[in-house]
Amino acid sequence: MSQSRLDRLGFDTQFATDEQLAALESLSDAEIELLVRIKGKLDDASGDVEGHSVEAGGVVW
Repeated sequence: MSQSRLDRLGFDTQFATDEQLAALESLSDAEIELLVRIKGKLDDASGDVEGHSVEAGGVVW
């Protein structure tokens, strides 16, 4: 599958299902613009949360 327009905008869609990707690809330009603005705000506020991940069912710091 070719790279989605959301991937090109910095969204990680590698774990999205085909149905989810189809829904995302059907979004209008205005909806995509809104998602990009929301992602920017979330990225700006992420701070130390970026250091957390889930490994084998548990949270790792």
